[in-house]
Amino acid sequence: MASFCKYLLITFFVFIAPIKGMLILISLAVVLDTIFAIYVNVKLYGWSVFCSTKLFNVVVKTFFYMSTILLAFLIDKYILNESLFGVKFLCAKVVTFVWLYIEAKSIDE
Repeated sequence: MASFCKYLLITFFVFIAPIKGMLILISLAVVLDTIFAIYVNVKLYGWSVFCSTKLFNVVVKTFFYMSTILLAFLIDKYILNESLFGVKFLCAKVVTFVWLYIEAKSIDE
């Protein structure tokens, strides 16, 4: 059973290898946005406004962002045959760009 789980995990990581950079990039953007938000709130209102229950939204947001990137990757790979207008994984790249733009605007606020 352990070897099956190991092989399943290795297969998953090999499958998402083409979008590994996009997933890491969006993770770093969410972490950066969270750090800036905590810093600004503590700077403006003090440590009394900081509570860990609000950090749960980070998990939900990261899961949502990564699942939409994975879904766009699946669309690229199996429906669009990996290329649209001569660009490999264009849908996944566009979705990643949209999420990065939203996170950059959130940091800018």
